[in-house]
Amino acid sequence: MNQFKMFFGVLEKLQSANVHVYQDRCAVVRNRHASCTRCADACTSGCISYADNVLTISPEKCIGCGTCATVCPTCAIESENPTDAELFQSTVSAMRAADGVAIIACERMLQAAKGLYDPDKVSSVVCLGRVDESLIALMALAGGKKVVLVKGACEQCEHCVGLDTAELVCETANKLLEVWNNPLRAEISDRIP
Repeated sequence: MNQFKMFFGVLEKLQSANVHVYQDRCAVVRNRHASCTRCADACTSGCISYADNVLTISPEKCIGCGTCATVCPTCAIESENPTDAELFQSTVSAMRAADGVAIIACERMLQAAKGLYDPDKVSSVVCLGRVDESLIALMALAGGKKVVLVKGACEQCEHCVGLDTAELVCETANKLLEVWNNPLRAEISDRIP
């Protein structure tokens, strides 16, 4: 029982302005023999570590990208930077302003392109790893024509793991949309359309 309380205490360290953890959803909390490390493996800043059934975070390293929430198979981690609802609202608003094209770009790319794009037509995320299949599916339901994830210099970025997650999300979302006979597709681009 003491180890259980200790584990909950460690998980509570994840409670921050950037992410919210639902301890009862975590595979490791529910099953001490679980070996899930998806959040730590996908963490773009290396702030999440997992060893000996203990999950820890270095809050000073966390950039609030939400990639850990994207890959969590049990929805135990929820991004707060922005929340799912806030990201949905900003993306729908940008999509409507861009004639049905949902444009989502990483903050670094947008900072580099300041003044060269219409901010009303682009939704911003810390890292493209924040975008998940459900957001792309919601854009299809909202009548979107296309989802474009705009990357910056991801290959040179210290948080480049997020691009790998974004590529997998696009691939999975496109397969789902194809099965649903929905024409919307998601793609990654290095340019704002």
